[in-house]
Amino acid sequence: MPLGDAFGAAAERTRRSVKPPGGRREGAGTRFVEETFGLPQDPLSAGALAAAGPFRPMVRLGALATGAALMPSDAQAGPLDKLVKAVKGIRAWHSSPYDFDKFDMTKIGTGQGAQTYGHGIYAAENPAVSGLGGQYWKEFARHPAVQPVDPDEKTALHFLRMTDGDRAAAIRMLRPAGEIGENALRILESGKHVGPHTYEVNIRARPEEFLDWFEPLNKQSKSVQAAVERAGYPVTGREVIQPRGHDIEFRLRGESRNMGQSATRLRDAGIPGIRYLDQGSRYVVGGQHVLTELKPNGKWEATIRVDRSDLGFQGPGTAFTKKQFATKAEADAWASAEIAQKGTSNYVLFRDDIIDILKKYGLAGLLGGGTAADLGRAPPE
Repeated sequence: MPLGDAFGAAAERTRRSVKPPGGRREGAGTRFVEETFGLPQDPLSAGALAAAGPFRPMVRLGALATGAALMPSDAQAGPLDKLVKAVKGIRAWHSSPYDFDKFDMTKIGTGQGAQTYGHGIYAAENPAVSGLGGQYWKEFARHPAVQPVDPDEKTALHFLRMTDGDRAAAIRMLRPAGEIGENALRILESGKHVGPHTYEVNIRARPEEFLDWFEPLNKQSKSVQAAVERAGYPVTGREVIQPRGHDIEFRLRGESRNMGQSATRLRDAGIPGIRYLDQGSRYVVGGQHVLTELKPNGKWEATIRVDRSDLGFQGPGTAFTKKQFATKAEADAWASAEIAQKGTSNYVLFRDDIIDILKKYGLAGLLGGGTAADLGRAPPE
C-alpha cells in the first residue's frame, strides 16, 4: 500500500475510534503510531522520533493537516495527541535580507550578525519581533542586500518602510501622488517582491529542551541539567549561587571565548539551542504594578516595575515599563494582563535540521508553502 494511503487509512481508523466528549480513546493513538510508523509505545521518546526516519515529513504533514480534528482535551489526550503536539513543535518567525528555501548553519552571521545570545539560527515566537513588519524586518529593510537598483522599486520600498511592511497602506499613501509615484504604485499593486523576506517556521523541539538564558540551572528541566553536565560544565549539586544559562554558555566557550565552541558542546550533549524571553516580555512578566497616575496630558499612565537582576551583563537589574490610556480602568487592566502573561521567547538553534519553513512571506504577503486558502489572507501579524 502506498505510504499516503497507509497514512490516510490509519488516520481514519484513529478518527473512528475517538468517542464523544467524555469518552476514552482506548489506545487509538498508540495503534496509529505503531501501525503507520512502527514506533514504540512512547512516541515522545528520542528513539521514537529517530525511528520515524524518512517518514518524519509525513508525520509532520499529518499532524498539521489533521491536528485540529484529532486534538481532545488535555485530560483525554493519548499518545497520538502527544505526538501531534510534539511534531507541531514551536511556531516562530524569522526575517532575513535573503531569499532561501532551507536554513543553513554555515550562513550564520550574514543577517543581523550580533549573535548576542549564542551562536545559531535566531527565531522569535512573537511576530512583532521577527515577523512581517516586525522589529528585525524593519532593520533588514535598510540592509544593503535588499536595496533595489531601480529608482521606482526604491520608492516602493521607502513607502513600505513607512507603513511597517503593510503593502495595502503603502498603496493608499502612494495613490494621491499621481504621476510621481505611478511606477512605484504599479510595483506594489503587482505583488512584486521588494525588501526583506519573512519566514514562518516550525521548530521541532519543545521549549523545556532548550537552555534558558536567564533561569538558574536548578529551575531548568532535568534533561537540560543532565546535558549541561555532559557538555563539560561542572555540576556538584552543592552550588551556593546557581549558574544561569548565560553563565554556562560563557564558561563553555573556553579560553578562546568562542561561541561556536559552546554551541557545539551543548548541541553534542543533546541541547538543541538557547531560549530567552524577548524584550517585550522580560520587562513586564512577573513584575509589580507600582503606580497608575493621571498625567498632565489628561491620560492615565500605568507603571510596571520588574526586578531583572538575572539579566547580568545584558541589561539593567531593575526596569520600569509605562503605558498611557484614556481611563484609569484601562491602564490598570493593561498592567494586570502584562504582569500575568507567560510571555514569548526568542530561540537560538544550534542545528539547522530541526527547523522547517512553513510559509514564506514577501512584502506582498504569502509567497509559498501555504494552502490555497492562505493566498487570500494577510500574514498573521
